Amino acid sequence: FCGFIIIWIYSYMRGGDNGAISEVLIDILQTCLLTWLASRVIHVSEKFILYLRIAAYIFILRFLMDLFVFSRGSLENVYSQYAGYQLYIGFTMLLVPLLLQKKWYDYIAAVVCVILTLITGARGPFAFLVVSLIICMLLVSNEKRKLVKILPFIAIIAIVIIVYMKNIMSFFMGLVATGIGSSRTIQIIINGNFFTYLSGRQNMYPIAWDYIVKNPFLGLGFVNDRVYLAQATGEISSVIGSYAHNIFLEIGMQFGFVVGIIVILLIIRLVIETYKKQTTIENRLFYTTLLCSSVLPLLVSGSYLSSPMFYALLGYSFASSQRARNEIMLKGDL
Repeated sequence: FCGFIIIWIYSYMRGGDNGAISEVLIDILQTCLLTWLASRVIHVSEKFILYLRIAAYIFILRFLMDLFVFSRGSLENVYSQYAGYQLYIGFTMLLVPLLLQKKWYDYIAAVVCVILTLITGARGPFAFLVVSLIICMLLVSNEKRKLVKILPFIAIIAIVIIVYMKNIMSFFMGLVATGIGSSRTIQIIINGNFFTYLSGRQNMYPIAWDYIVKNPFLGLGFVNDRVYLAQATGEISSVIGSYAHNIFLEIGMQFGFVVGIIVILLIIRLVIETYKKQTTIENRLFYTTLLCSSVLPLLVSGSYLSSPMFYALLGYSFASSQRARNEIMLKGDL
């Protein structure tokens, strides 16, 4: 956090938007700092896995209450990226007990979470949900030496999806006729624009890269990237939401190409070293879900500065490294 203070002063010297800087720092102190501190004391155990299950169910129940109590069950034109990512975080928490303990009620909760994520209309959370599930299934299968057996099964499913794509689309069309299928995600799938429709990011990414090229050494400063993006895109009234929607571009705009590469490489090294220190399947699976829920969304949405899950990843990683160093020092003393 000394680094944050230094960057803060640096941004003021660079002439940034003080209001935007203050608002982001308040967000960091109110939510991200608490997540950082909480993640440092995590110890993966049977009780902790139970807590993950409870937290996942809370995420699901919260959206159900929002949908059927506060929205009175209306499924027409539902769209909430925030709710989608909240459900995605709940799903990643559920993956640990789901894949390790294999309880029937966890399977039901997972299916409900997938359906609710579709209803939110946000395709990013739905895509990351599928990707996280595949990654964690491959991890568990590899740990239990069943990867060779599960790969043919995955290949068969992929072939069936490709061969019967038209039938699957017809099924989605049937969902559209009901209330469930009116979500934005299903409409994009049906129209074939799931990967091509970028919601304006195709305009923002070149602008962000252009600023990185023009400021390769010092960057634009802490949060100043949002001010410049807001000016370039004409969204002056929404400076806080005018980030690059990509963690690599965001870091590059703030720190420049040279320093940004160093920061990114340090984060990658920290993640790799931390993963190597996870000695059990429970720890490795939990760290994988934490990595998915914190990094995947930041590739296309959100800002790492105000992402509690990203701070949870860093907090847990630093704590794991500290514990490993302490164990080495303890063995040296003995």
